[in-house]
Amino acid sequence: MPVRSIESLLLVVALCLAAGRPAHAEITPDARRVVDRFVTAAGGRAVFDTLRSLRFDAHISALGLAGTMTTWAQRPDRRASFTQLGPFKVPEGFDGTTGWRVDPSGKLLTLDGKDLEDARSSAWFENIMWLTAGEGGGDIRVADTDRDSAARYSVLEI
Repeated sequence: MPVRSIESLLLVVALCLAAGRPAHAEITPDARRVVDRFVTAAGGRAVFDTLRSLRFDAHISALGLAGTMTTWAQRPDRRASFTQLGPFKVPEGFDGTTGWRVDPSGKLLTLDGKDLEDARSSAWFENIMWLTAGEGGGDIRVADTDRDSAARYSVLEI
């Protein structure tokens, strides 16, 4: 999906959905204007409504090491990623119910508690569910507006 330059817009994701929360979405009118402008600038509602899967490739550096990360997401709630940072390789995923990770020693770990909630939230955000009908069950509001040397922007809390 090509994303064109978007004037005066910076989206910052501040909150994630809580696990087990009912799908009741709320979006404030000022947040609706920001989201609608973003959707229009990025190709229109039809673009987002036809998305079924996404792939993200990134170069990363941390702890003095460099590496790559590839993430695959499939709507509504599946994701997998493979991170290689220096000699460390970390595959992980979420299938809509179960989250897992392979630790650096090669041991498969099934996620629970906060780790499982984080995996579920990652799948929701990486599938950009907040741009689907009913905001994907999430709440959206403008948390702040600011200006820098280039433009004015809105910060969304999702």
